[in-house]
Amino acid sequence: MYDTVRLYKRGVDGKDFQLNINKLKRTIDEVNDTVNYHNIFSFSGENNDEVKLYIDYDLHLRQGVNISFSIPKVANGTQLDNFRLSDKNGLYQNLEHYLSDLIDIDYKNMQVSRLDITSNIYTDGEVRYYINAIQSSYCKHRNYKTDFYPGESFTIHNKSRRIVLYDKIKEQIYKNKRAKRKLDANILRFEIRNNRSRDVKALLGKDLLFDDLFSEAVFLDAISIQRRYFRDLFLNKHIQQSIFETDRFLIELINKRWSRNLINKFLVKKQLDSDNFSFTELEALFSGVYTERGLRKALKELRELKFLTVNTTFSLLEEVYNKIGNLHCLVA
Repeated sequence: MYDTVRLYKRGVDGKDFQLNINKLKRTIDEVNDTVNYHNIFSFSGENNDEVKLYIDYDLHLRQGVNISFSIPKVANGTQLDNFRLSDKNGLYQNLEHYLSDLIDIDYKNMQVSRLDITSNIYTDGEVRYYINAIQSSYCKHRNYKTDFYPGESFTIHNKSRRIVLYDKIKEQIYKNKRAKRKLDANILRFEIRNNRSRDVKALLGKDLLFDDLFSEAVFLDAISIQRRYFRDLFLNKHIQQSIFETDRFLIELINKRWSRNLINKFLVKKQLDSDNFSFTELEALFSGVYTERGLRKALKELRELKFLTVNTTFSLLEEVYNKIGNLHCLVA
């Protein structure tokens, strides 16, 4: 339910906490006559994936120290699994291990100065359909700007926060990361990014210490906030349109793609009529036309087409909204 967090402690090194300065890079600002210490540290996580921590210390701008990291990455070595309250002990154990040679500090009582409230939503269909449905249903707000990359991501943002929905698996592939067992999954990532402590306070109702995040009440509040934002931004239109409003659109799509191919039209009929057919029988039937790989590709496209014929924009949004509500199970 959480991802990136930034923790802040006001104070002086050697008095309020003990930094291993030798591990940090030193930057001198000659204009303001200040010194900043910072570095990014990498560790091998639970699944041998890279876990990064960022530490930043100065007495001029921040007047203290910041520690930034991904909560699920530290806890479980991956961002593909939703963080659960039961992961807290593993999070603390791993974080203490990572920080042990870098800083001696009471991290549990550091102030939360940034918090990303996130969820991975496993969708029934391909994520691109949900991204497009979400963008088309956005209830415009005067104080927000938007960025839209069709089929990939939709971002709503202002000075206080960024609300981002995107294809998490595609992001992992772009970053040349292996998503391992979940490469074939459809994961819609929903993030509410709050980059300042006052924005975190405005959203959750109070200033939070790191340890506060893992109380059941705050955790459930975070889930409710995501559900409320999704409802208010995407489900408040009085009229929801179908991806295919009438059969005319479906007919046009089929005709455009397969107008010159009677064989594919036959496959369209077989696929749209029923899923109860034998691939072995179809393979034998079309052995002179399709390779096994080609037939599987054609059937995959037809299954996508069938998915679109029975799902409206509203039904896709409703599916996501209900699955956000089901995230209460992460408390267990």
